[in-house]
Amino acid sequence: MSAYEKLKIGNKIRKIRELKGLTREYVADELNISPRSYADIENETVNITLRRLVDIATVFNCELEEILSFTSHKFFNFYVSENKGTNINHTENSVVNELTIIEKIENSKNETIKILENQVAYLQKQLDKK
Repeated sequence: MSAYEKLKIGNKIRKIRELKGLTREYVADELNISPRSYADIENETVNITLRRLVDIATVFNCELEEILSFTSHKFFNFYVSENKGTNINHTENSVVNELTIIEKIENSKNETIKILENQVAYLQKQLDKK
């Protein structure tokens, strides 16, 4: 097994894409490649260049490091730790934690809006082709 195969980059890309609610076709279009070529990246049947990986991170609106270090365990822990702050108590730390959670929810909402706007633009472009 090669070092590339051990990284399982394609699998990480697929999981992140699915978590963000993006289709293969949408990502392929944003990358200006065919859906088949993009599927080859996710299926790890081709080696991915650093430039392509950076482009994918841009489409996903995330940092390259987030793709490279992504694990289901880290994803799960992030959401579990986010939800621990929902227990209301009146300490200063609790207020700070709740404000942090609210800020993260706001950022997530804005990211979702941006993704949806991109998908609407993509779908509009597809309709305009017909």
